[in-house]
Amino acid sequence: MDYLVFGVGFGSTLVLLGWVLAVVVTSAALQPLDAAEAVRTFLPTQHWLAWIDLFRDPPLLDAVRTGVEVQLGWIVVAFGAAWANFTTKDVTS
Repeated sequence: MDYLVFGVGFGSTLVLLGWVLAVVVTSAALQPLDAAEAVRTFLPTQHWLAWIDLFRDPPLLDAVRTGVEVQLGWIVVAFGAAWANFTTKDVTS
């Protein structure tokens, strides 16, 4: 079974998992770089620890809200890619 993500075919789930891991590692590596300032807000790993602000007194919700918005954006992109892949399959036969 081939998995299609952004037009790239993957022959196994292990290869697809390797690419996901590569995206996460690349995102984490780009965070401290000054050259990545323009895209830092949109990196998937930028706001992963924002939930800790919920335990402050009073809770700081701005970072949590931004993190939720960015993660929802990545979820929409992932589901869009999955839906695009799903619509190319013949599921009626």
